[in-house]
Amino acid sequence: MLYIVAGHDSTHPPQYDCGHGEDVDEQPMLELPPAHHWYYPFMQLQLPQRGRATSHAYHAHGDRHTSKRLHTMFPWQKTGLEDLVTDKFHLPDPVPLKPPSNGSSSLWKLFGSSWTGQPTVIPALSTNDEAHMQKGQKRKHPYSCSLQLNISACLAYATQALEPMKSKPQESKPCPSEGCGAGNCHHGLGLCMCPAGWTGPTCAQELKRPCAHRGHYHSDPLGMPISHIHAVTKHDLNWSVPGWTASRCAGYCDDTIAMCYCGYGSKFAHVPAPDGAPLGALPMHMGRSMLDPCKPSTDASGHPAIGRESYPMKWKDYYGPLGWCNEDPVELKAQDGQGTQAPQQQQQQQKPKARCPCLLDNMAGEFCEHPKESYCPAQCTGHGRCLLGFCKCHDGWYGTDCSSKAAAVAGDVDNQAQTSSPSGEEQSLPELPAWIRPVIRPSVRVGAAVRTMRRRPFIYVYDLPPDYNSRLLQYRIVHSQCTWRTLDPEEADFFYVPVYIACLMYPVLGWADYPFYYAPSPTPRPMHVTNILLEAKRWLQNHMPWWDRRGGRDHIWLMPHDEGACYMPTEIYNTSIVLTHWGRLDLDHQSGTGYNPDNYNIPIFWPGFKDNDWRDLYKGHACFTPGKDLVIPLFKPPGRFRWSPLLGAAPLERDILLYFRGDVGLHRALQYSRGIRQTFYRMAHQQSWRLKYKIFIGSGPEYPGDYSQHLARSKFCLAVPGDGYSARYVDAILHGCIPVVVMDNVTEVFETLLDWRQYAIRIKQSDIEKTPQILISITEKQLKVMQGNLAKIWHRFAWVHSPLHLSQMPEHFADNAAQNERMHAQELPQDNPFRPRAVYPFREDAFSTLIQWLHSKIK
Repeated sequence: MLYIVAGHDSTHPPQYDCGHGEDVDEQPMLELPPAHHWYYPFMQLQLPQRGRATSHAYHAHGDRHTSKRLHTMFPWQKTGLEDLVTDKFHLPDPVPLKPPSNGSSSLWKLFGSSWTGQPTVIPALSTNDEAHMQKGQKRKHPYSCSLQLNISACLAYATQALEPMKSKPQESKPCPSEGCGAGNCHHGLGLCMCPAGWTGPTCAQELKRPCAHRGHYHSDPLGMPISHIHAVTKHDLNWSVPGWTASRCAGYCDDTIAMCYCGYGSKFAHVPAPDGAPLGALPMHMGRSMLDPCKPSTDASGHPAIGRESYPMKWKDYYGPLGWCNEDPVELKAQDGQGTQAPQQQQQQQKPKARCPCLLDNMAGEFCEHPKESYCPAQCTGHGRCLLGFCKCHDGWYGTDCSSKAAAVAGDVDNQAQTSSPSGEEQSLPELPAWIRPVIRPSVRVGAAVRTMRRRPFIYVYDLPPDYNSRLLQYRIVHSQCTWRTLDPEEADFFYVPVYIACLMYPVLGWADYPFYYAPSPTPRPMHVTNILLEAKRWLQNHMPWWDRRGGRDHIWLMPHDEGACYMPTEIYNTSIVLTHWGRLDLDHQSGTGYNPDNYNIPIFWPGFKDNDWRDLYKGHACFTPGKDLVIPLFKPPGRFRWSPLLGAAPLERDILLYFRGDVGLHRALQYSRGIRQTFYRMAHQQSWRLKYKIFIGSGPEYPGDYSQHLARSKFCLAVPGDGYSARYVDAILHGCIPVVVMDNVTEVFETLLDWRQYAIRIKQSDIEKTPQILISITEKQLKVMQGNLAKIWHRFAWVHSPLHLSQMPEHFADNAAQNERMHAQELPQDNPFRPRAVYPFREDAFSTLIQWLHSKIK
């Protein structure tokens, strides 16, 4: 294979793979905890654009460089990779897979004429009648049990008798007579549930999260968050005082959530609700965002301020006549006084020099000028108003998503889900915008017969206090973060406990000096997770009867962060069901993260808090227990696998033997990835694996191009750990690439459900250097068999029941159909396992696979 050694253009700074550059398309948040992602994209604007090669052939430009140049930016950590020669390598254009010249594929010959290329199926019957199966009767939508380790459990789930939906129980326990102010009355408990900014029995007591200039010191009073804003004006006390947190605000600080807006009487300043307005009333004017990096390097007098050299803009760039907080958008000033178009040069001059990110969930547009609907659970089911993650329910409705109806409210509620229109009038569900309808489920008719039929298992989702879920959504600030039942608990098979721990870990912790669980220090972050979970569990025991009924054995917890349930409280882990991405099995485990704030072996002691070691709370259990727990796939938007035949793309010639692109540990702690990524990277470069074997292992800048396309043209894809779990296993499977798993004593996604030996390869960590020989020893016949098996189950690794998938997938199918025509893709034989799908098999996605597994656990 011919190639040209490449480097970077000496006139442009190299792009470093910090999980936020070219690999943004590869789930950056999954493997590299952020160095404040809200800051990085805007710092990019200050850098010259690096050069790009224009040829589509193997081509590169610039001079050769070594990773030592990159290491100069991160001198604190020696990785052992500093002297490796790296380059930028452009793959040639992909080639669509062509059918065999004799008109019959090798797979057809391999499996014989009886093999159809379709998964083995059983009928989805409405009764548990095995006679139907033995007769081989086919239903319109069969359910597949291909490669299942427990076929009988799969059949039991698919052939179970359907049960009718019951009417939702109604309760009307009264809340305090004073009402719940800015919150909601939970009529099932008789308690007020309070949003961010409020607490107390009636949600009338202020709970501040002020903008701060530093974190907590041991000498600071406990229970009082650090503040650096004026109690009345909400502006910074003295901008010339050094100090930094992400919440440090050069404008108006909304101290209910620590959000920063333009202030100081500027044209686009935030104007709060007037005095005397109801608690939780909306502001008179939202104003423009002043989120990081909008921290002026000078104060209003022009003197140096806050001690941050990385902020290039001055006070006048934000508050001068043409500053961010005063200048109108270009589109509003595109005409001169006579109504004619202003010259283009003049329009450009009218743009503010400084730009701030409009990342709050209720604003959009280049100048934050477009209000938009923010995210809430189920968008409040049409029975409430969404306030940055908290549902303010209409009268008579309650719950985290306003889906529960108080008994005192009479009437048939079918087709009466309501929400407030811009004019303040109520509108019924059919009149709601089309985009919101997929996530709204009208409540069950009260006191009437219910015709809806359903399968077990039945799962009851707890309505926990907002402290554990919706308030964390309000505190997240950045809209792109943290966005991912039976109605009768007495008939529930399982109970799901919704605690948003990933949202707590990032971006909530460390943004300001509140909230904390329990020591007022943002690190170690796992300490807060352990404690908030324990607090939620004990709240359930104090307010609900169902934990103690079975000792928590029917309770489900999601542990989605890098190292999963490794630091979950032992009293929860030992009995509950855990859904996780990290299937580490060893009992005496140590943290393997390369990001020190997530190291769960770090102790912390704080005067005034518990004297015991917080690590005692999680000792004595593994990170994953097969049978009790399940390793589940990550959530992948359809754009992440847009080149997959699962979305209608024509299969490509698989001209890459082994592929991996991502963080290879160049500037990470030595324990990152157990050293596995580093070892592969070193061997691939030192032993010229790319030249010898077509093995591509490198960071994002080394292999520019479409990540999804690269996977779709690879035979094998490397699945190795990062700080804990990695998305690479799921990435590989969704593209029809055989995953090569290298992580000892770790269970991968669905490995306890599916016979992974039929479609994946495992290599011991001690045999990494043998990887090329192992892969080239696999015959073409063996590879075809594995690919055929993979095509039977690959659709189970995506969560496609979400409104996001339902809305975007038709567009991807249409785009791929047009792309196939442009690429002159040819029709493939029916037996080819990777024929482009015309429709996704929704009934066998990740969610239905999870539900099938839970069904097998019903006692």
